[in-house]
Amino acid sequence: MKSILLFVLTFSYCFCFSQPLREGKATFKINFPDSENENRILELTGSEKVVYFKDSLTRTEQVTKMGKVITLYNYRTKLVYTLTERDDDKIALKMNANELSTIRDMSYVHLPDLKITNETKKIAGYKCTKAILSVYAYGEHKDFEVWYTKEIALPNPPEYTIKGIDGYMMEFTFYNDGKPMKITCTSVEKIKVLNEQLRVPKDYTIKTVPDLMKPSNEQGQR
Repeated sequence: MKSILLFVLTFSYCFCFSQPLREGKATFKINFPDSENENRILELTGSEKVVYFKDSLTRTEQVTKMGKVITLYNYRTKLVYTLTERDDDKIALKMNANELSTIRDMSYVHLPDLKITNETKKIAGYKCTKAILSVYAYGEHKDFEVWYTKEIALPNPPEYTIKGIDGYMMEFTFYNDGKPMKITCTSVEKIKVLNEQLRVPKDYTIKTVPDLMKPSNEQGQR
């Protein structure tokens, strides 16, 4: 009887700790390794981004020269809200997947080739697998390393999604305005994320892409 109870407790312990993380906070470092003006670029874009996640919802915070930018993404509805605050204006730009893919310029990439390797390493305490992404971009061939983990149950942001990557990307490189930008996870915290953090605040005005395309006088008449 004792041996059966011990087996059940041991199995339950292993099962609980083998489950992928579904809620928490991940911090990423940003740099431009091939740029001579890296410090100047980071002053504009920010050198860090923080991602709060819970089930199918994420909140990404990044402090730029223009202020803090917050992005809320729902992976079930495929809706994204970008929150910006300037002076007394608090705007939440609402976009769907099609609008997001239109804004994201992927014309520089032609026929990317992905190779999954057997190489692994720990990043922020999580086991990651190495993949090599080969692209022809801006007139030259580039090979980028992508390290991803299956120990965090979170889809990759739509702007970073790479077909064939079966896990959450913890270290990767992609082009930003023609310059390779490297993003690396530096820490993952198992914390409770409040539902309010994943919603558009009530004092923000929700606008769509067509709204922003209208003349300013029409927007003021709404």
